[in-house]
Amino acid sequence: TRNAYVRLYYNGSTKLETTNAGVTVSGTVTANSDRRLKENITPLDSSLAKVLKMRGVSFEWRDTKMGEGEQIGFIAQEIQEVEPRLVKKGDPDEYGNQYLSVAYPSLTAHLVEAIKEQNIVINNLKDRLDRLENQNGTE
Repeated sequence: TRNAYVRLYYNGSTKLETTNAGVTVSGTVTANSDRRLKENITPLDSSLAKVLKMRGVSFEWRDTKMGEGEQIGFIAQEIQEVEPRLVKKGDPDEYGNQYLSVAYPSLTAHLVEAIKEQNIVINNLKDRLDRLENQNGTE
């Protein structure tokens, strides 16, 4: 319903609420992730290269129903070029527009793997620096 909101309660306290500003959840938000529910599990690769191609932006929504004031995030079309699995197509609206959305929680897996890739580089550089200092003495 236009200008309506939704509130879900548990034991008398609001756990989920929708407003024109977005969705608010109290408590912990989780997603099923148990190994027993999955198959064809493979590690992510080239996460650092993908993250380095992503561009974070600040923006304001054209339609204030989406939110007001300065926001931060990504442009779905740009993310789609780098990692299409993070972009979902919405159902067409009454005008036939099919908007794209970003699966922000799934991006976390690439961020973790990118940090691990960077850590390998950092450790290799530390080892190299230690070897050079041992050969030449420290200043």
